[in-house]
Amino acid sequence: MNIEQEFIDVFSKYKGCFKSWLYTKYKLQDTDQDDIIQATFQKAWQSRESFRGQSKLSTWIYTILKNEAFNLIKARNKKEKREVISISDVSEESFVDMRLVETAENLLIKKEELAELKHLINRALEKIPSRDREILSLFVIDELSYKNVSDKLNIPIGTVMSRLFYAKRRAKEKIIHFSGKEVL
Repeated sequence: MNIEQEFIDVFSKYKGCFKSWLYTKYKLQDTDQDDIIQATFQKAWQSRESFRGQSKLSTWIYTILKNEAFNLIKARNKKEKREVISISDVSEESFVDMRLVETAENLLIKKEELAELKHLINRALEKIPSRDREILSLFVIDELSYKNVSDKLNIPIGTVMSRLFYAKRRAKEKIIHFSGKEVL
């Protein structure tokens, strides 16, 4: 089979998979998917001489597809004046998966939520009995096992479990009270 026929076969076979991946991964609409796939096929065909056969042709084309998707999203983000990790900041051998960008954005949101939750927890801990604070601190913050908490407080393991159960319940009630929202 010649390289031209192999390209045609790969594109025919994987076009649907590529479209599905682009939608699932980046929530791109049909027109964007088609643009990326067309650019991918065009680049792959123009660069066919550089394909060394060290991987499957489909794997090589998939890498080009990921880069094209990244370039489209990067261009859009520039228009929106958002900061994005630059592809030039990455070595040629590696590819920054857009999951890193998504993860960074999610981490910023999570960081804000975490700070709010920490504040609520601290307020709740101030309002529960000291015995509850002590057992929660040993179990959650110091990460001691039931056995170690039992030894440290000189009480049976069953009592540790019971006190911990009720301490968690009281802390949760206070957090709900202060936040006005249900928590896990």
